[in-house]
Amino acid sequence: VGAVTLPGGAATSLAGAVSSDCKVYVGSLDYFIDEDTLKQIFAPFGEVLGVDMPKEGYPPKNKGFAFVHYADSQSADNAIAGLSRLEIMGRTLKLSKPARVEAKDALAAVNPAVNAVLEQQRQQLLQQQALGQKPIAAVDPQKLREHQQLVLTQQSATLQKQAQLAQLAATCVKNPAPPGGCTTAVIANIADKVDEHLLSDIRTEASKFGKVEKIWHEVKEGQILVFITFENPAALDAAQPKLHGRYFDGKYIIVMAAF
Repeated sequence: VGAVTLPGGAATSLAGAVSSDCKVYVGSLDYFIDEDTLKQIFAPFGEVLGVDMPKEGYPPKNKGFAFVHYADSQSADNAIAGLSRLEIMGRTLKLSKPARVEAKDALAAVNPAVNAVLEQQRQQLLQQQALGQKPIAAVDPQKLREHQQLVLTQQSATLQKQAQLAQLAATCVKNPAPPGGCTTAVIANIADKVDEHLLSDIRTEASKFGKVEKIWHEVKEGQILVFITFENPAALDAAQPKLHGRYFDGKYIIVMAAF
């Protein structure tokens, strides 16, 4: 696990200093994501003590995974629930507690965009060799990095919006959870306008996991939130991971167990 910089400028490693229940493993990262970007995404869910992000190469780039350290385990749980299907630069994040991380996730963390370019180069060279042609120049790595940075910049507004909506949904989460577990979920990033047709579609999908007692929507801080109450906590537990990240009315929804 790499070193992090804490408030005050002191560089240290948080490995072993924070309980594993307070850590979030973040896999499937694009190589050009940095600590500040990751902290910005995860900060809405609680106090982030630091980010461990192993790096390699020159200029340094992450190895495709990192660890986010929270001050408490509930914040870590909320972040996993709220961001587990967040897509950054075309890659869907893989989130879990470190104890459940499989080694293959770290080893398999690759940049699909770079790999696609390199594979394209390889195929072109093979074809040109077969035809006796002079190989064309390879793609400039610096231009490739600049392109990746441009893509990240273009997506920053979307990331900030998703983080804000996740934070808004998190304000509806009762902490600690009710005895026996939650039965009501909150849904954010749902649509600019909610009508009975959309609510009916959500109810239909949610009903696949258990009886839906009630569904309604509210406007909070200018954003639409949908609430759905199941018959029992087991139904909500089954529905949340399946509905979270689903595509509804042109958006990938955020679903959290609320109360």
